[in-house]
Amino acid sequence: MAEEKKQEEKKHTKHGDGDSYQSCEKLRKELEECAKIRDEYLAGWQRARADYANYQKAETERVSRIAQFTNEDLLYDLLVIIDSFHLAVSHAQTEQEKKSFDLICTQFESILKKRGLEEIPANTGDQFNPELHEVIESVAQEGKSSGSICEVVHKGYMLYGKVLRAARVKIVQ
Repeated sequence: MAEEKKQEEKKHTKHGDGDSYQSCEKLRKELEECAKIRDEYLAGWQRARADYANYQKAETERVSRIAQFTNEDLLYDLLVIIDSFHLAVSHAQTEQEKKSFDLICTQFESILKKRGLEEIPANTGDQFNPELHEVIESVAQEGKSSGSICEVVHKGYMLYGKVLRAARVKIVQ
């Protein structure tokens, strides 16, 4: 038995360099396979991480947009109060009443402006824009261009760039 072991050892030492070369090649191939698998897992993990970052960014933007427009209905309802203040200013009987209503209206509008409410520009002589203005009447007038605004009946408002209520206007036919 001891002799058989010695003969086996001689075989390995005789061809030992070849065996170690083969085992090194085998280990090198296994290492390359492991590296490929590692790279695949790493790439997948990086994609998943990028997808999650994109998801977080999109979700943050969505929540931000929702927060901007959560009070849309309330602000729309408050526009009636602004209209009433403008009407009160125009029908005030004394200068003191006019100043008082105008002051309250200005304060109220500044608070709403902080919340993203903006007045839609609509002046007499401006060209009608169907995205910002609502025609309530067409009037025949000489000397004015067709489609121009001849009277603003109710002011229009936007909330963060979105039309909340179009300006109600009369236009020239």
